[in-house]
Amino acid sequence: MGYIVPALRRTSQSLGRALRSTEDRAVIILGDERYVQSRFFSLLPDYARGTAKLVEADPENIRIEICEFWNRGK
Repeated sequence: MGYIVPALRRTSQSLGRALRSTEDRAVIILGDERYVQSRFFSLLPDYARGTAKLVEADPENIRIEICEFWNRGK
C-alpha cells in the first residue's frame, strides 16, 4: 500500500487537472491494466469511476471511442 496509495493520489490529481469545472470535457486514458483491477479502480475518485469506460487496447478502438466522445457533445 505504500506504493499504491501515493500513485493513485497522483493519478487523481492528474485527472482533476483536466476537469476544472462542470462544463469541462476531457478524454483521459489510463493505459495501465492495473486500473481495470477492482481494487485499484475502486480507489479512483467518484467522478472518474462514474464516467469510466473500458475500451479494448487497440488503437482503432481507442480512436473510435474518442471520436464518439467528442461528437456526443455537439
